[in-house]
Amino acid sequence: MSQSFRVAIIGIGAIAEIHARAIADIPNASVVAGTCRTESKGRKFAEQFDCNWYGDIAQMLDSESPDVVTVCSPSGTHLDCAMLAFDRGVHVLCEKPLEITTERCDRMIQAAAGAGVTLGGIVPQRFNPAIGAMRDAAEAGRFGRLATANAYVPWWRDDAYYGPGRWQGTLAMDGGGALINQSIHAIDATHWLARLAGAGEGAQIVGFTAKRGHAEDLDQ
Repeated sequence: MSQSFRVAIIGIGAIAEIHARAIADIPNASVVAGTCRTESKGRKFAEQFDCNWYGDIAQMLDSESPDVVTVCSPSGTHLDCAMLAFDRGVHVLCEKPLEITTERCDRMIQAAAGAGVTLGGIVPQRFNPAIGAMRDAAEAGRFGRLATANAYVPWWRDDAYYGPGRWQGTLAMDGGGALINQSIHAIDATHWLARLAGAGEGAQIVGFTAKRGHAEDLDQ
């Protein structure tokens, strides 16, 4: 590919460093800027990845004119961040979950279509070798006629993860807790594989949640 892509990152928390390293591995892409409200954190990121730091998303988009942005901010801010990019004709690759409600997801999808740009969501478990083997089996029809497909996610987050000042586990920023934040990987993979195995349009997705410790932390 001869075209070069200028990529900006919205929200430079922990996952943003993984994004920046991955972008650096793409021959025709480069990180040009990142946004963060904390200046010390932003300047450290800018120095590490040889890019510019901005404290304001709109200012970054207007100054850098990126081709693509990756959205790595808290889940409940994804829509607002993406809309700023769509308004400027910028493509968006968004961290999971796309947003915290279906209504907000629909607004993102419709806005991207209206702006004529691409909106993509990050679902990394589809590239897991084990999931890849299951995908091949599903496409080959080896599961037969499906009656049900289940996912179990025994991950652990301690009290500090949901502590004061954290957005994780809140309805406003996280959509609830473990089901939408952590288990979304298994939900996406299970739904994807079931559809590849022949589950029809009438298939239902059901989840049960409860609070047992600190947030919505029991789900299936």
